[in-house]
Amino acid sequence: MRGDGLRTLGDVLDEAFVTYPDVPVFFRSRDAIVARPLADLLDEARAVAAGLKALGVGPGSRVAVQLPNCQEHFVVQAASIILGAVLVPIVPVFGAVELGAILADAAPDVLVVRDRWRTFDYLHNIDQLSARQRPRHVVVAGAQVPKGTVSFDFLHDQGRIETVHHAEPDDPVLIIYTSGSTGVPKGVIHSHRSILAEAAEPQYAASPSGDGPQQMQATGAGHIGGYLYAVRIMQYGNRILVLDWWDTEVAARAIAEFRIRMFAGTPFHLASVLDVGAGLELNLSHLKQVVIGGAPVSPHLIERADAAGVIAVRSYGLSEHPTVATGRFEDDLFVRANFDGVPGEGTEILIVNDAGVPVGPGVAGEVLTRGPDRFVGYTNVPDAEAFAEGGWLRTGDIGRLDAQGRLTIVDRKRHIIIRGGENLSIAEIEMTVARHPDVAEVAVVGVPDERYGERVCAFVVPKQSRTVTLESLAQLFAELGVARQKVPEFLEIVDSLPYGGLQKVRRNVLKQMFAERHGRKV
Repeated sequence: MRGDGLRTLGDVLDEAFVTYPDVPVFFRSRDAIVARPLADLLDEARAVAAGLKALGVGPGSRVAVQLPNCQEHFVVQAASIILGAVLVPIVPVFGAVELGAILADAAPDVLVVRDRWRTFDYLHNIDQLSARQRPRHVVVAGAQVPKGTVSFDFLHDQGRIETVHHAEPDDPVLIIYTSGSTGVPKGVIHSHRSILAEAAEPQYAASPSGDGPQQMQATGAGHIGGYLYAVRIMQYGNRILVLDWWDTEVAARAIAEFRIRMFAGTPFHLASVLDVGAGLELNLSHLKQVVIGGAPVSPHLIERADAAGVIAVRSYGLSEHPTVATGRFEDDLFVRANFDGVPGEGTEILIVNDAGVPVGPGVAGEVLTRGPDRFVGYTNVPDAEAFAEGGWLRTGDIGRLDAQGRLTIVDRKRHIIIRGGENLSIAEIEMTVARHPDVAEVAVVGVPDERYGERVCAFVVPKQSRTVTLESLAQLFAELGVARQKVPEFLEIVDSLPYGGLQKVRRNVLKQMFAERHGRKV
């Protein structure tokens, strides 16, 4: 423990050995559930840390990992903390295109993957990497360990690291990649200080009690929530059921079986649990703390959950500032359904107009934020673009504050679609669709969806006498190695696109056209 009162994740890890050694961590996949004592996982992490050190990893080194929420991921995360390294988690369903772009920017010393998981062949993706993208060492967990890679078992056989590296609170500990408006992933850097501030958000803390899990980890690996659950286990001894990846029926049955009382996720997670729970006649009413964010949240979804006995609140945050505002579970239904919450302790929100001038209550403008859990900067975006004067983060989102300080997000400036909590770059999707041999012009918009928040809709002008289908677009995305969640789910064939000033596509017109064709609100 540091003597200056400034804690780091290394301090939290050391204290967890003493305070919560017997707290079980529950790892759930489609086929099995495994419970391991926290001390056992952290003991394994000391061995894996020695293995990573043998590969040249040390303080400040970057360790990339493309794994689901599994035991190996937890152990590598803890091992990185022990060594003072920076973890770079990559969404496990990302294809070779996304993987290569992230590796090229992060330049990690080591990449840890499985050989296969579900339908994903990670070794195939590794083969697609260029020499510039490929890290010095690739560690493979699984039976297939190709020549030129290192077995995960090797990491266990290099001794143990007994002493945790004494990092400084402002040292980087995590880089999360999020889609930018240009399609280039942005590397979001968090420090020990910002991660511990976010981990201390009171709605996620729980006093250990009972033998079974109290919370469920719904957020996938590669996202900020997929990193934070392990921190909260070490910091608070939370008993958490960790899903390797989202499977709605597995999740709904687990909630009912273990009487899970809390989880955080996106509108998709909550809507799908309510759907399956109703179909299987499961009792979900012990869910008394559900935090929903990561995508636009429909008031109807919160009202629907309430009718099922599930207490849910809206929340607003982003990878750069994970919890800007969150609702209060004790608020009445109207407030929980219609507001994105109030700022947490130490967090400030400023609403400004296009000239950067603050506006009053009820007036919409760009949301600027600052606070203890705000990130420290990007790997590949200048600070001048990310921050306004005074250290305010430019979120690119449009919102308003009421007289009580409650936030409502009403729109986005950023050129992205948020589908099921995933930030999807419109520019990237358009560039991919444009490579279809039968496409003359394309414009992509996000259309509202209660389950996913938004879905991808492509408006396409085909080349003369040519035909474009959703199936042919899906095949193109697969051939190019682009993640499946970016494939358009709606296709609108048009004779021309509506252009406005400076020849910019009028996306609001396209959204209205979609609404009229499908009888939906936008």
